[in-house]
Amino acid sequence: MSWYQIRYRISKWELIDGIYVPVYLRYSYSVLRFIDDGTYECEELNIVKRKLKQSDIVLELGTGIGFIAAHCAKTIGNELLNTFEANHLMEPVINELFIKTRVQPNL
Repeated sequence: MSWYQIRYRISKWELIDGIYVPVYLRYSYSVLRFIDDGTYECEELNIVKRKLKQSDIVLELGTGIGFIAAHCAKTIGNELLNTFEANHLMEPVINELFIKTRVQPNL
């Protein structure tokens, strides 16, 4: 059994930059490594941190697990963010992240 299988059976959540990321063992090894070392979507997050202003309105296409959407919602508020994910199977994961992080953007 690998280190991440042991670790993430104990703790299902990883806190990255104030956003709770749900961790599932079905994620690829590389995704688990990025989550574990805190660099998950770090390039996208750095762009958002540099460019996003509180007065902005955001339309995100391709929500993924909801990490960037949650960060945007914490910055500009839920009402100014609309986020879309084409894969309906991701909706439970996204909602789980939103609930744990205490944001409610328009999904």
